[in-house]
Amino acid sequence: FGKLPFGAKAQNDLHNHQKASQCRVIGQGTFCIMSSSAASPQIEIHTDGACSGNPGPGGWGALLIHGATEKELSGGESLTTNNRMELTAAIRGLEALKRPSSVELVTDSTYVGKGVTEWMPKWKANGWRRREGTQWKEVKNEDLWRELDELILRIA
Repeated sequence: FGKLPFGAKAQNDLHNHQKASQCRVIGQGTFCIMSSSAASPQIEIHTDGACSGNPGPGGWGALLIHGATEKELSGGESLTTNNRMELTAAIRGLEALKRPSSVELVTDSTYVGKGVTEWMPKWKANGWRRREGTQWKEVKNEDLWRELDELILRIA
């Protein structure tokens, strides 16, 4: 994936908690999870997911970088969607962290980037529902969004 140039900075309270994330939105989506401890390790997690057919067989990958140390993670499913693989990559990358950390999660997925920085706070405030026209609908991939939300809270 390559490093993307930084764009506009934004601060978001992602979880209606006292822990605020400082986020940088880059292109299709980069966000940061900042730990409250200055001694927290600085970690970059680059993620990607893909699917052949939608739905179809798919895979995900995450590259964790801490200084000169790198760790690669990957996996797949026989029947899935692209969005589920993008979310799974972010989840598995964050799951690999052993303690609270300052994380820069880099994704090419607008779905993941906007989901975390814009949509998830609204979904949570609305009982994990989203508005579609005049109706309330279930959040797609709610199981993965909830898992990602819990990991972000744990890591920050």
